[in-house]
Amino acid sequence: MPKNIERLFDHIITGDHVKKGKPYPEPYLLAARELAVKPSECVVIENAPYGIMAAKSAGMFCIALTSSLPKEFLKGADIIADKLEDISGLIDKTCEL
Repeated sequence: MPKNIERLFDHIITGDHVKKGKPYPEPYLLAARELAVKPSECVVIENAPYGIMAAKSAGMFCIALTSSLPKEFLKGADIIADKLEDISGLIDKTCEL
């Protein structure tokens, strides 16, 4: 992790915090518990199939980013974005639904 990045976040969940990491939903479910929100109220941003599987298994909305893999590998996501800059607008549209 980049130096001092922790100061930007209230909670950080890593693979060290769970017994079963991705593709299991435990990391995302722990994050929801830490934040005191329902999984159905969460939006996950992922860039890999195991992360998408974990998010969907946790009952969370998932936006996949094509930063490391092409769209055909990210099909399990609810929405696929090509650029990080697109994600804010996609979240806004999702919240309107």
